[in-house]
Amino acid sequence: MIKLKLSALLTIIFFLSFFAQAETGAHFFSEGGEPLLQYETKYQEMLKFYPTSMPEKILVVFTDKDVSKFNTRTNTIYLSRNRFAKMSTYLIAHETSHLALWKYTAGASLDGKFRFFDEGYACIVGNILANRLEEYKHEEALPISATQYKKQNVSFEKVADWKNYFGNPNTADWNFYAYHVGASFNFFILDTYGQQELNHFFLSVGQTRDLESSFQKVFFKSKVEIEAGWLNYLSKIDLSMAQNPYVLTTAPLNNSKSVSINLSEISVTFNTPMLENVIFTSNRCQELCYNNAKWKDSKTLVVTITGKLKANTSYYLTLGSDKYKRYLVSKTGIDMPTYIWKFTTAPAPMNIDPSQ
Repeated sequence: MIKLKLSALLTIIFFLSFFAQAETGAHFFSEGGEPLLQYETKYQEMLKFYPTSMPEKILVVFTDKDVSKFNTRTNTIYLSRNRFAKMSTYLIAHETSHLALWKYTAGASLDGKFRFFDEGYACIVGNILANRLEEYKHEEALPISATQYKKQNVSFEKVADWKNYFGNPNTADWNFYAYHVGASFNFFILDTYGQQELNHFFLSVGQTRDLESSFQKVFFKSKVEIEAGWLNYLSKIDLSMAQNPYVLTTAPLNNSKSVSINLSEISVTFNTPMLENVIFTSNRCQELCYNNAKWKDSKTLVVTITGKLKANTSYYLTLGSDKYKRYLVSKTGIDMPTYIWKFTTAPAPMNIDPSQ
């Protein structure tokens, strides 16, 4: 039996989808080559942003991983099933934006020093198609970026070192704010110069491969001047309404005794909307582990119990990590101090002989 590499198999499927596209007018296709007509309206909406660089055929592959990604060589988007269930339109638009901007910038957008505006623009396009641009802009991207600005963590030098600024999404070692800081740069250009000039900037970067040259060519300003304008833009973001995050309540309550071992889940509720990252450790991952933690909504984190809790046992959960400086974060970008959550389960019931 001849074994084909995955990339070769995807190429064959992609070639076969050419004929399906001609017959159906579809642009998104499944792994099996079937046209995904239910996503066609999203493709048409994205043509408004990328009229000349949208791929004719896009292969959609669903994965069990929490991280979604894309492949420009095969025009494939890999979508997390878990995240797709929560934000299907956003996810398709975000990953497809990467493919289109890569073509629009002649491949420059994948260069590490330009990834900040690539990821930022993908966030903007995704939220536009998901009909939540204003919420994203004013309640997430700009407040989070303004908070990072106050921490002196925003500059072209920092974001150009994307590998370190963003980190590794496949591990806990990644920085949630990086995408939003990238989006804030795009918002600054959009609000200051407009969509047409942002498009010209993207095209120019594809030609020059250099921020300084493109800034001079498109905006007639130096890199230093554009950075000063961007930081000034962030300095004016009103953070007065941003609440410091804290734990409002837990179930079971912190320091509870005699907790039932028959619980199917535990939960923690916060006072303010939180970013949906999960950072917690447990002294007994056999029953309570971080990979079983999911956000029920923006204020409620739920941990599904594996099997049953152990009787007469103390459980310790730590939300955040002082050791690794990783914390749960509000949607306005404020770190929540590490929180220790403890409870003890009830003793096992005694077996009583009914004859006695």
